[in-house]
Amino acid sequence: MTLEHVEAFLRENTSRLRSLSNRKDISLGFNAFALVSDTYYRENFHSDVIRAILDPRSGHGEGVLFLEKFVKFISAEAKTDVLAKALREVVVNDSVEVVREEGRIDVKIKSESPKWTIIVENKINGASDMERQIPRYIEQCRERGENVVAVVYITASVKGLPSQDGWKVNDDIMVEPLLVPVIGYSETQSVRNLAEDWIGPCALAAHGFHAKAILEQYAELLRHQSGETMNQDEIKNIMSSMAQNGIQYSELLRVLQGMPHTLAEIVANRFRERVTVLKGTGIAYTTVAYLNLKDISLPTKRKGCLAIDVHCEDLGGAGISFFTRNEDAVPNSAYVDFIKEYDSRFELGWNSRVVLTIEPDWAFTHIDDFLHKIEGLLDHLEKNRERLEAICRGESGNADD
Repeated sequence: MTLEHVEAFLRENTSRLRSLSNRKDISLGFNAFALVSDTYYRENFHSDVIRAILDPRSGHGEGVLFLEKFVKFISAEAKTDVLAKALREVVVNDSVEVVREEGRIDVKIKSESPKWTIIVENKINGASDMERQIPRYIEQCRERGENVVAVVYITASVKGLPSQDGWKVNDDIMVEPLLVPVIGYSETQSVRNLAEDWIGPCALAAHGFHAKAILEQYAELLRHQSGETMNQDEIKNIMSSMAQNGIQYSELLRVLQGMPHTLAEIVANRFRERVTVLKGTGIAYTTVAYLNLKDISLPTKRKGCLAIDVHCEDLGGAGISFFTRNEDAVPNSAYVDFIKEYDSRFELGWNSRVVLTIEPDWAFTHIDDFLHKIEGLLDHLEKNRERLEAICRGESGNADD
């Protein structure tokens, strides 16, 4: 594995890594579905819940309200105008049946008068398709004299299509016009999903308190599980990219762990190029690049030495810190206004140092700009050395050590 391989890998996966680090963990918290057990990880769990919500005769007591909103939701998700029109013309009434596992179909919504059927296939928990699964379901319904108007194919966070494993000639012609892919939840607001665009409106419209509570908790469950799936998908993509770039995990980990030390070496080497203003430079604690400037003239027996530390192990916590090696003679606070002239973001921080906090990603991905900022600070100090010495004399007084 070469550095070029690592660079290519990081460029390819920057957005994925940022997505993983920024993704909010949606905790179920005090949620009835989590309190009862972990059955929500089982394949048929969501099918049971969805059937109970859709069924006009279910215990929720809201009649056809939730079913009507479901049909409206999937009609908006239809990929063709013909399918959307067919779903808008579906008549929902109290006679509609919602059944589970009839002919092994996850959820079937069917009406006798007028005659129509909607097949709902649940893949929220990531179950794979059986051979020729969707075409067989459509054929079974038609053999029963049912008029299949749509097949709703539900996945967790990314719209998916049924596997065409074992499909016969013209199966795609049978399935494609009926297919409505939907997802449980998406972080992208513009992407419609079950949690936000079906369950959410149902909870708002429900009259009963218990129905509202259950619907809201189910929406949270969809968000939680879809979030887990999104993380898993990102990790799978990253692992695939590692394989394509010839990178082994253990090697990549060593490279990433060594990056702070490498950055410290780069900074220290750049310091050495500025020998005219330096008393010394090096690396402390393997990840802190330091430089000591020439001694400052003080009205004391001990000399004062200004110093800069660049904390490459935690740029987001310390960044660049400016201080004196003789704090008793010259307090660091004496330099705050002077350093702020160079960059107003410097402030008096930890251990009384004058600190500029820098985003770690910025330092690693914009090394030239990062080094230029430090060199600019050095120029500021060098060009104003007389002012610095005056500040030191004014702050230190005439006390002897």
